[in-house]
Amino acid sequence: RYDIDGVHFDDYFYPYSGITTEDQAAYATYGGGMPLKDWRRDNVNKLIKMVHDSIQAVKPRVKFGVSPFGIWRNQSTDASGSATNGLQSYDDIYCDTKYWLQQGWIDYVTPQVYWRMGYAVANYSVLAPWWNQNASSRHVYGGPAPYRRFNSDNWPAWEVVNQINLNRTLPNVLGSVHF
Repeated sequence: RYDIDGVHFDDYFYPYSGITTEDQAAYATYGGGMPLKDWRRDNVNKLIKMVHDSIQAVKPRVKFGVSPFGIWRNQSTDASGSATNGLQSYDDIYCDTKYWLQQGWIDYVTPQVYWRMGYAVANYSVLAPWWNQNASSRHVYGGPAPYRRFNSDNWPAWEVVNQINLNRTLPNVLGSVHF
């Protein structure tokens, strides 16, 4: 009933850690023999598809996007993942953003790539091109974190400028959303 232009989800689908038995009863009832991690990922996929389909049915001009954790999967786990070594949203919070892009269920992605260029675990210079290459004809808006300039990370003043300049060289990265 509201005249909105978009619907945006932050990345919290399942908690980052600490899931123990909160969904065990539902899994026992609805799991259908699926491994628990696959069942959780399927739940999130169904949610994303349902929201997409609902938006399309009511007001197809409305854009739907997500700000996922910046690493989908590491190359050491999946050859199509990024050359990173951090938490993997696919495995750790059951969020398959790459699949949603491929299916066209989201119109854009704003990955939370909160790390410096050159950071060994999760390098912005690696992640921004990875998201660009995996956009599946959808928009990417880089998600740098200028707030880190003012906290204990002690970022150099030019870090975010360099990240923006990198984004401008990537054809599917159409801008930045700053966290």
